Amino acid sequence: MTGLAGQTVLAGRKEYTGEPISMSLKDADVREVLRTFARLSGLNIVIQPGVRGTVTVELERVPWDQALDQILKINGLGYELEGNIMRIAPLNVLEQEARRALWSGVEKLAGAVKATLGPRGRNAVIDKGWGGPTVTV
Repeated sequence: MTGLAGQTVLAGRKEYTGEPISMSLKDADVREVLRTFARLSGLNIVIQPGVRGTVTVELERVPWDQALDQILKINGLGYELEGNIMRIAPLNVLEQEARRALWSGVEKLAGAVKATLGPRGRNAVIDKGWGGPTVTV
């Protein structure tokens, strides 16, 4: 099936390219619903421990990737796609991981700035304030 890899954002809106599906669920376990999307999409799905919730939907001929996005959204979940493996986790977990990766990169950059500046660089300071990191020398 086509889908996530072909998504584009147009004027702040996603264009969904997945094959249309119809689905009628009442209080279905979200993990089982996600496993269904794995079978539909051909993606491998890894679900973060602790993902819980239920899904009640009535969908007719909706692109599967749009249906998945909506089901994730109503359950406070998101995903990261690495190759053909989709890891689904609570949004706060994904945000914390992204923040840690960002700061790790900032600290590496600051180290490179200090090394490049030589003796002047030893006083470089990383400001992790709101709005993004700043390196001041």
